[in-house]
Amino acid sequence: MTFGGGEPLLHAAFLRRFRELCPPRWRVRVETSLAVPEEALALVLGAADDFIVDCKDMDREIYRRYTGGDGERMERNLRTLLSAVGPERVHVRVPLIPQYNTPADRARSAGRLRELGAEKLELFDYVIR
Repeated sequence: MTFGGGEPLLHAAFLRRFRELCPPRWRVRVETSLAVPEEALALVLGAADDFIVDCKDMDREIYRRYTGGDGERMERNLRTLLSAVGPERVHVRVPLIPQYNTPADRARSAGRLRELGAEKLELFDYVIR
């Protein structure tokens, strides 16, 4: 079961309760931007088997321009997540976003993510039609 779309960690209590009620053989995956309060992440750490992290860019200015949010919060939560569940359970996706970042920016982000301990990285291109 994968929870994504919008930001599932905004419903962390529900995810935790869902895990308590679902059969133990079910695998629960959460797709998140990690742009949430640390308390929301803490509630879900033991409730999900795997995480997909949508990291727009590790450059804080690019991140802010694209999302309007705080890249520092995402990075803090990513550090917590990697430490708590291990890099083998965290798949990090890094897009090339036309008019926001470049292939070089994306490569720098991937390098920074590896420095943080991320092992499963997916680099991909947004397609705007």
